[in-house]
Amino acid sequence: MLSPVTTAALANMGGLSPNARCKAFDAAADGIARGEGCGVVVLKPLSRALADGDHVWCTIRGSAANNDGSSNGLTAPSPVAQEEVLRAAYARAGVSPADVHFVEAHGTGTKLGDPIEAAALGAVFSPGRPADSPLRIGSVKTNMGHLEAAQRRRRTDQDDSRPAAPGAAGKPALPHPPIRTSRSGTGACACPPPWSHGPRTVRCWPV
Repeated sequence: MLSPVTTAALANMGGLSPNARCKAFDAAADGIARGEGCGVVVLKPLSRALADGDHVWCTIRGSAANNDGSSNGLTAPSPVAQEEVLRAAYARAGVSPADVHFVEAHGTGTKLGDPIEAAALGAVFSPGRPADSPLRIGSVKTNMGHLEAAQRRRRTDQDDSRPAAPGAAGKPALPHPPIRTSRSGTGACACPPPWSHGPRTVRCWPV
């Protein structure tokens, strides 16, 4: 962040938002806004955390990792690779994607990357999903920018009563046209919705 080299390179390729605001999954998305941060996450085996009397914010039920392989480049991720890693993670966790209410997505706020990510999410999370229970997607990059190395830490201290994903500058988001017109069963989160209740009460929050 202290060197101008990366910022200059991103600006030259048209990757930076002209007004320095990230607008994830929004029709007004026009590039990333660079930021930085740091944080600490304490991980323990669940049995030890309970024995120590810790407040357990969440449990990690499964994970997966892969790479894009051959793709069109950094700004155009492979939707196939994204679908594969999502399916692997849910298989390991023993959770049905149809039971997930909200996804904290990468959501860079670009016209190319956001629709690709939303399409991959729709392909994995839509099958078996009730019509009245769309998958909500959002990215806190809208609030604090692209935190570079700290970006994966960004949501672990969120209040567990509801996912928070307001639109840019607190304004409701108008979903990006390719996302809005798709039949993927996804919907961009324009305001902080309460967690769903009823028979589908498991709070599954993938990041």
